[in-house]
Amino acid sequence: MARRNTTTDSPIPRSKVKQREKFWLEQDRADLRWLMSDARGRRFIERRLLWALTKFPDDTSNAGLAINLGDRRAALEVWNDAQVECPGEFTAMLQEKSQRVLEDKLALGDLTEGPEPADQRPETPMKSKEDDDA
Repeated sequence: MARRNTTTDSPIPRSKVKQREKFWLEQDRADLRWLMSDARGRRFIERRLLWALTKFPDDTSNAGLAINLGDRRAALEVWNDAQVECPGEFTAMLQEKSQRVLEDKLALGDLTEGPEPADQRPETPMKSKEDDDA
């Protein structure tokens, strides 16, 4: 999980700061497990990851690229956290995505449901070894 910023010169004792960090880290993990436990949450996480990991930079200045790299880094942290905290739900998210892509392709006619029947395949003559010798 992403570490929260804490200052070392805080008036709060270091032990309390560590307790707070531990509390927030565990809270983030619990929130991610809760979100990934439902199909809607998995779809949400999947869309956010897809957006952050595949977007192309509009602004190619140093600042624009830094922002895009920051988005990518944050998405990779969520990706890693999801794999570590809830590997079963992460796998389910990937399977659900594959199923949705397949259903979309079938609905759009981009994909046939199975192989062609044998009687509809074009005949291709097979070459035999005797034909090569002749």
